[in-house]
Amino acid sequence: MVVPVGAYIAVLFLYRHTGKKELLRFDLVQFAYAFVVLPIFFIWLKSFVYFLFRSELGVKLSTGQLFTLDTVFSTLFLYIYAFVVIHSVTKTFNLKHYRDPLYDLFAHSEYYHVWLSHVVILVGAMAGVSLLSLVNLLVPFSVVASKVVMVAVVGAGLVTGALVFVGVWLTDPDQAQYMRLMKLSFGVFFMVHALMYFVFDPKFRAEYFMFWFLLMVFAGATVFSVMFERSKKALSWTEKLKHLLWEKKLYVLKADGKRW
Repeated sequence: MVVPVGAYIAVLFLYRHTGKKELLRFDLVQFAYAFVVLPIFFIWLKSFVYFLFRSELGVKLSTGQLFTLDTVFSTLFLYIYAFVVIHSVTKTFNLKHYRDPLYDLFAHSEYYHVWLSHVVILVGAMAGVSLLSLVNLLVPFSVVASKVVMVAVVGAGLVTGALVFVGVWLTDPDQAQYMRLMKLSFGVFFMVHALMYFVFDPKFRAEYFMFWFLLMVFAGATVFSVMFERSKKALSWTEKLKHLLWEKKLYVLKADGKRW
């Protein structure tokens, strides 16, 4: 019971400091609620529910039934969590408006929309799939395939990498430094995979197909990011994919990276 009681005490303590500081342009208290306290409470609740049904209620559930129970609970909690994050954002807007009725809330919201969310989602996705590569290197998969299939995996990875770059480019809100950061991220994760290759020395076999596929994805994205903007034909083709409303741009960062 230390976790829920401690979380409640922490919430009461933090509430007194509402409106005093910011982190990532969230009110610091709202950031703590949404990204620290509630995730910890979520993990505790999952553990507690599992403990109850596994040991305390006298009901013997199979692994599949426990998985279903956990899935239902997690889905319901994630819906609640989504509204908590919405509340944290709107509460931050409310505090800003309270201090300055003429504060540009639209510009503030665009900071989340076109900068922070894109960067966190994309870089987080790259980190997540890189973790899959590491898992594959530590625990080779029980898969058997010919060299031809592995060559196809490499080719598919290169094509996927090029498509990933195009997808990232289509999310470009034309903000200062955004694409530079994305290109740098592609290069960094490619270097991480290259380093893992030299450390683990995986064979070119199907047991490591996830590693080889993702290595080629980052290689393709890195190479394509260097060549893409030099090709007028590629630029004209991808411009057709952008939706019409994307022309509404709001610059939330200056060229030197500072906020307006």
